[in-house]
Amino acid sequence: MTPGTKCTVHLNLHKKRQGLPHWSVTVGGRVVANVTDIVLVDAVPVVSDATFKRIKASKNQARQVYAKVRGFIAAPGTVGNGVEVHCNPHRCRDFTLPDGSVWSGSKVAEFHNDGFFTC
Repeated sequence: MTPGTKCTVHLNLHKKRQGLPHWSVTVGGRVVANVTDIVLVDAVPVVSDATFKRIKASKNQARQVYAKVRGFIAAPGTVGNGVEVHCNPHRCRDFTLPDGSVWSGSKVAEFHNDGFFTC
């Protein structure tokens, strides 16, 4: 994947349970790769309100992708501040920081193999 490419990234829980690379990278509406690590610059959250409401209303515990991060693939060596960002539809609609505040985007977002990302 070429630095500067606009993409979205989301956590693929099925791949994670299987021990496979679990960050799905989407370019132009199509998943182009599943990776263990990726860094985005100018990262912003993309949350589907309709899918979130469907998850909350459903008794079915099947996981659905309702939140992604959009940005540009960073050049090698780009690092962020290391603040954890989490997303759990059963706690909050949005991505949240450790203090509970809503994450609205950052200059850098690092996705690592541990299942959450940092900004």
